[in-house]
Amino acid sequence: MCRPVARGWRLLSDELTLVRLDDGRIDPLPRPVSLKNGSIDVIRAWRRRPN
Repeated sequence: MCRPVARGWRLLSDELTLVRLDDGRIDPLPRPVSLKNGSIDVIRAWRRRPN
């Protein structure tokens, strides 16, 4: 996941979804993923490494 995020992609969570009762349709509610401070440092270090 680090490479797409490093290239400008957004990482979203799919933990929340609405299910329509009338037709069973599913509507996702994407939200930004919460990262702990330690995870942010890992991603920053990964971005600085040579390809």
